[in-house]
Amino acid sequence: MSGGNSSPLHTVINYDDEDSLDHGSTPLDHFWLEGDSLAPPCQSDIDVVYTILRLIEYYYHYMDKDRRQHDELTLKLSSQDLKASGLIETSNHDDSVITLRSNCNNINIDIFYDLGCGDGRICIEATRRFNCPSVGCEIEERLINRFRAHIKASALDEMVTVIHGDLRDIDLTRKGVISIYLLPEAIEAIRVKLVDALLQGSLIIFNTWGLKGIAPRISCTCGYANNAMLHLYDRSCVAS
Repeated sequence: MSGGNSSPLHTVINYDDEDSLDHGSTPLDHFWLEGDSLAPPCQSDIDVVYTILRLIEYYYHYMDKDRRQHDELTLKLSSQDLKASGLIETSNHDDSVITLRSNCNNINIDIFYDLGCGDGRICIEATRRFNCPSVGCEIEERLINRFRAHIKASALDEMVTVIHGDLRDIDLTRKGVISIYLLPEAIEAIRVKLVDALLQGSLIIFNTWGLKGIAPRISCTCGYANNAMLHLYDRSCVAS
């Protein structure tokens, strides 16, 4: 990791406040309303980002150790359930990276992907929390520029990779964890690739929309107003 010290863990990025600092910005600048994006016109709230990471942690500590036959029932949780699991310490945004990282010592993730990554907030926080390499793919240039600024601010140049291009072309053959916040039609466009990734052992977490016709392993409500839904899929969801 570039920098050679623990400073990335102490770097706090106020993602949701950045638009007000952009020259010529408007209250709606955090929406991208044009271009070729396959993602919804908004970023994931930071509370949703942290819940995605908590859900990964919960899965690897509990669900991944249960090798029983998948019973086609989806476990339903909330972000409060995750915090009450005994694995997660409740923390505020200012010390979240330092506090949350302490619970991840036994989780080994080879690589973390975020498809339609926006400003890279999920990749940045996943790498800091799990100490794993991450790859974010985004097509909107303004968001890519912000993602690169976040990488520089966090001294994660050697750990986080930016792909400025079409997420439909990204290689997902390496087993890892995949985060997705895409419109349903975009998910269907890469459905075969996603199912193949699950079959090879990758974990996929969808924000809002999952794989049509396939039940997730876990669904979790989250967000400041409890208005977002995450869906976690593993190999058992698609294996016959």
